[in-house]
This record gives sequence, C-alpha cells and structure tokens, in this order.
Amino acid sequence: MFGWFKKKKFDEGSRTADSEFIVREWKRLYAVSANIRDNKTILLKTNSIKDFVFEAYEPPYVYHSNSDEFPDCDDFAIGAVAAVAIHAVKKGLPYAPCFGYIEYRPKWSLDTWHAANWAFTADAELWIYEPQSGLWKDPDDEIHVVRGVDL
Repeated sequence: MFGWFKKKKFDEGSRTADSEFIVREWKRLYAVSANIRDNKTILLKTNSIKDFVFEAYEPPYVYHSNSDEFPDCDDFAIGAVAAVAIHAVKKGLPYAPCFGYIEYRPKWSLDTWHAANWAFTADAELWIYEPQSGLWKDPDDEIHVVRGVDL
C-alpha cells in the first residue's frame, strides 16, 4: 500500500507532560509565569505537531486589522488553540497537544505586543506558530520579551 494513503498516527513517539513541567520550562526559558489550565498535555514530535496544527486550523492569511482591532493577532491565536483542542478530541488523543497562546514583544517590532501560539514538542523543542500565516518560527529569532503564556 502506498504510504500517502496510510492514516497518520500523530501520537507516535509522543509523551505526556504535566502542568508543572510546562510552568517550569517557561520560567527557565523566559522567566515568565505560565497560566496552564490543563493538568496534562501530550508532547507530539516536532513534525507531528506541525502536521496536526495544519490539519486542525486553516490560517486566514490576514495581516492587517481594521481600526477596531478586529480581527487581529490575538483573535487568530485564540482560535488556533480552540481548533487544535477540538481536533485532538476528533482524533481520539488522550490529551490536547501542548499548544497554547503567547503574548510577546517581537524582535521585529520592539514597540508593540504580538499574540501567537507556542508548542513544546517531544523532541524537547519550543516553537512559535503564527496563526495568521501558518508559519512556524524559532523563538530565539522571534521573541524579545514575553508578557504572558496560556494553555
């Protein structure tokens, strides 16, 4: 059977993480307190979380909001978290992926705050996901200061 017809198993190579682990990692990496509502999440492999988000959420490819700030980055980041959680239920995962919401001052614009998504992986990596474009970014290239983290 051809490989592209096989059903994708997103949880291969995954492991679970408790909320204390996530809080510790955010404090270690960016000296910020994380607001983590779920006691457990699933850490997917890097390629699996990227594929999973791609299946769960379709980026609108919208970059500018109107003067009322709707829609803007925080609206899309919140929507992506919800879409990923719903997709986890549909796929029968035991927990939602370790994928959340972040507000930070980006290196590309030090006078504004930006909202996006983050993911910890089973490969011990942290990634930033831009929900308006669907791009995955290295946090070292993206984040200047973190204001808040949520899951």
